[in-house]
Amino acid sequence: MYKSRIQNGALTAVLWIGTLFVWIPYALVLITSFKTSREAGLFRLTLPTEWHIIENYKLVFERGDIMLGFFNSIMITGCATALILFCSLLLSYYLSRTKSRLSGWLYISIVAGMTAPMSLVTT
Repeated sequence: MYKSRIQNGALTAVLWIGTLFVWIPYALVLITSFKTSREAGLFRLTLPTEWHIIENYKLVFERGDIMLGFFNSIMITGCATALILFCSLLLSYYLSRTKSRLSGWLYISIVAGMTAPMSLVTT
């Protein structure tokens, strides 16, 4: 009982430290977005001397064409997803209707790809 409490406490501490490693860069980006251009260019880990919260974000949305980029991303993602779904539909129909060496090999390859993705295999 006592040992499991120590293990749980150590695991909790490790998870909190890992959480900080993940969230600190996001916090730095958020804090830097409140700085002036000159202050942000210095790349210092300090709080802004003057807070420009609304002005900076307003400037980005007006001059940066953020919404155009957002809609372009949605269009590209939607088209790619539709194409992948259509191709997957055709392949799944072929795999379910035919019993050949090729269909068996394709099925095994797809299942292996789902269980062990290439990013895991190559490392």
